[in-house]
Amino acid sequence: MDVKLSGEGAHGFFQTNMDNTEDFDVFLFSDMLRFGISQFDCRIDPPLRENEWYRLVISARLGQSLKFYLNGELVFAGYRAEQLIRDGRLSWSKEGLLLFADDTGNDSDMDVSEVAIFNRALSDEEAFSLGAAGDELKTKN
Repeated sequence: MDVKLSGEGAHGFFQTNMDNTEDFDVFLFSDMLRFGISQFDCRIDPPLRENEWYRLVISARLGQSLKFYLNGELVFAGYRAEQLIRDGRLSWSKEGLLLFADDTGNDSDMDVSEVAIFNRALSDEEAFSLGAAGDELKTKN
C-alpha cells in the first residue's frame, strides 16, 4: 500500500478482527519511528517523514515469517514475532479484514493511494520488485 502519514501517533494499517473489538494488528508510530504488532515493535532507520509517500509491503506466512518492506527495502524480518505468527493473530477470516480500523479510534490521519492484496506471502524478490510509492504497481496475480 502507498501511504503518506499526517501527524504524530499511531497509524493503523489493518486488523483481522472483523468485529473491530481489538487494536489494529499492524501499525506505525510515527512519533516513535517504529512498526508494531501487539506487544512487539521494530525501529525504522532512516526514520519516516510526515507528508512523504511510502510504499509499505507486509508479507506474512503463518508459522514461518513476518516481513515489512518500505520502498522496496526490507526493514523488518519477524525474528521476534514467532508467537504472533503461530497463534493466528495475522490470520484472515473468510469474511476478510479491516483496513485502517481501530477499536478505540486512536489512529492518526494518513492518505492512501494504492492497496494490493495477494493470496500468498510474497518472496523477497517479489516485494523488492514492487518498488517505491509512485512506481507502477505491477503484479502477476
